[in-house]
Amino acid sequence: LLVADMGGTSFDTCLIAKGVPTFTTKEELEWGIPIATPMVDVRSIGAGGGSMAWIDPAGILKVGPQSAGADPGPVCYRKGGTIPTITDANLVLGRLDPDLLLAGEIKLDLEGAKKAIGDLAKRMGFDIYELAHGMINIANNNMAQALRLVSVDKGFDPRDFAIIAFGGAGPMHAVELAKDLHVSKVIVPVYPGAFCALGELIADTRLDYMQTSIMRSTNLSLERINEIYENLEKRAREDFLREGFEEPPTIQRTVEMRYLGQNWELEVEMPGGRIDDEAVQRARELFDREHSKHFGWHISGEKFELVNFKIVAIGQKIEVELPELKNGGPGEPMKVQSAYFKEKGGFVECPVYSRQDLDAGTRLKGPLLIGEVSSTTLVPPECDVEIDRFGNIIIEIGG
Repeated sequence: LLVADMGGTSFDTCLIAKGVPTFTTKEELEWGIPIATPMVDVRSIGAGGGSMAWIDPAGILKVGPQSAGADPGPVCYRKGGTIPTITDANLVLGRLDPDLLLAGEIKLDLEGAKKAIGDLAKRMGFDIYELAHGMINIANNNMAQALRLVSVDKGFDPRDFAIIAFGGAGPMHAVELAKDLHVSKVIVPVYPGAFCALGELIADTRLDYMQTSIMRSTNLSLERINEIYENLEKRAREDFLREGFEEPPTIQRTVEMRYLGQNWELEVEMPGGRIDDEAVQRARELFDREHSKHFGWHISGEKFELVNFKIVAIGQKIEVELPELKNGGPGEPMKVQSAYFKEKGGFVECPVYSRQDLDAGTRLKGPLLIGEVSSTTLVPPECDVEIDRFGNIIIEIGG
């Protein structure tokens, strides 16, 4: 999965390969300050529903990273905002239902959004809808680039993944991001606006341990390697016992390796039990494969170094049973409204469905909108929608 979490201010993405998110210990803050703490490898940019459109000194349209935030928020929130945002652009283009109460209580101001974007369009000599579409395109391009940072730049092909879209604005932009990256499927989970909170509640209990001990392939100490792993695992078991876990944690071993002379490392798996020459050789083969995937080349037989010995300890997993929907067909659309799709040359009729009316097994064809309290899902033309038994929206990208 490629994660597309678009909220009000930021767009956050990471990559999940074979059910496991990628991790990093090489994060940097501003001014290049390194943070050597294990964390999920998330990339965040200033792109959200509140990202503001502005014109730079060269007369070029920009979107973000400045955000209107929650207060005053987008112009259409009626809270005093005057600068057009991505939410305003989506509303003007018919991608948001003006009758849908945002968060169950905010009535959107379509005319106010049109005026704010119209003023900006007039300054640039554009039609209001062209400018609104341009704002969306700029934001989408920025988000697609962030998705490439966690996929292409790490040696993964986005075409091998599906996009999972959540946050209040993620489901509105996900299909266009998928098209940009040649991804064929988008998944919108139940309650996308609260999906991060659900994740935090059910996340594994995980502790990371690391010890640096640089060893060259010409002078490896198997006894030292085994001693390091045994000490780290002993610490993990003691820490989990102190935290109240009755069962010992599941242990996963890795090692960070590099070719002799390099100043960066790649992390590969190491087996459990006693480490022998065969285990080190297997790690070396994995390293060569990872190096080829990341950089397009490797050197068989080259001297190498083991640098950081690491373990991940995972506590008892929380078993979650998600409710299932009853089987049935789609309910009737709440309304039909015009939505702008450039590929169709302008506005087309677009049915608007309430997500709570869509049963498991429902199949629909775009263009359409699916509205709910925490988000709106945009399904462009030539896309097929299916609701699975848990209520997830599965969008197959056509065209």
